Amino acid sequence: MELLLAYLHIQKTEGDVLQTALLKKSGATIAQLKGLADKNILFVESRSVDRIKSLPKDVTIDFEFSEAQQQTANEVAIAFEEKPVCLLHGVTGSGKTQVYVKLIENILKKGNKFYTCCPK
Repeated sequence: MELLLAYLHIQKTEGDVLQTALLKKSGATIAQLKGLADKNILFVESRSVDRIKSLPKDVTIDFEFSEAQQQTANEVAIAFEEKPVCLLHGVTGSGKTQVYVKLIENILKKGNKFYTCCPK
């Protein structure tokens, strides 16, 4: 009964009912949920959930590269031609994160989450 009441409450207040939230709110077990699903009282489905709902193509990051950052970005572009992985080493505050952010900006502008490219 608690499982059904929790389901109705979550559905009304949140819309989609996630298994983890349902089990936590009801104090029920996965076996109890499976029992209700086996009796066709509840329907359980798996969904693929993307953390990023949509990727805007008009992303603009408001900073300019220093000369060293531009050189690093160029070297990353060359490294990406050989393999799709690159790790930057540098001291704290050297601007590595800005290089990564600018690379991500360029990828988003191209509209592809997995395409690797760099400013040249």
